[in-house]
Amino acid sequence: MDKYTPQERAEIVTIFIENNRSIIATQRKLRQKYPNRPVPHKTTIYRLHANFRQYGTTADGPRSGRQRTSRNAENVALVRDSVAGSPETSIRRRGSQLHISARSLRRILKTDLKLFPYKIQLVQKLLPRDPDQRVEYSNAILRLSGEIEDFSSKLIMSDEAHFLLSGHVNKQNSRFWGTQNPQLIHETSLHPLKTTVWCGIHAGNIIGPYFFENDQGVGVTVTAERYQDVIRNFLMPEMEEQGLEDMWIQQDGATAHSPFNNSIIE
Repeated sequence: MDKYTPQERAEIVTIFIENNRSIIATQRKLRQKYPNRPVPHKTTIYRLHANFRQYGTTADGPRSGRQRTSRNAENVALVRDSVAGSPETSIRRRGSQLHISARSLRRILKTDLKLFPYKIQLVQKLLPRDPDQRVEYSNAILRLSGEIEDFSSKLIMSDEAHFLLSGHVNKQNSRFWGTQNPQLIHETSLHPLKTTVWCGIHAGNIIGPYFFENDQGVGVTVTAERYQDVIRNFLMPEMEEQGLEDMWIQQDGATAHSPFNNSIIE
């Protein structure tokens, strides 16, 4: 049955009786009085009227079956105290600790306590020099766009994707239950142990991927020597095969990129 206040239930029954127990007439009257609300279904009207005649009230009659036990006042208070002490605990673990099913616990958190699972934001730690370097890079791109015709089609955007080999924070499993967003962040190391894949993209195609591996196929970290090897022995042949000339290569300020300059590929 749809959720109606006691006053709304009484009004529905009253209109139903005043209109000689006509469903059509009752729905018409309710639609005229509340044009922005859906009218109750005929089964709802019949049930409210039947409850009024049998029990003298429009409230729902007693229900058969097992009575609700998990979402009681004691468990709601128990969950409230648990969240206050450890708001980052997952539903599965909290339910195991409190001996409450995950379904009931989720309903208590959302319906009874009005809490919302906020995600932790993962951000890269910025160094003091980074803001100025970003402004300098943006100004350089704007200058080149004005000096070189169709500059955007001559730009190869490149980067490496790092697949972590050690444990890391999974944002999908990280929640903080609360009534307000706490704006949580989790700083991560810039260079964790990882295997790396390089890829480039330009206006016409994709270049790569290239996996940083040794002769045995084992992932290795990116060094200046290995990065230069990608430029000489992978990127340049790929550019020649795709017929790319007078291209600009975008790269970030990673340590392995620092020795790379125009003289390396001349």
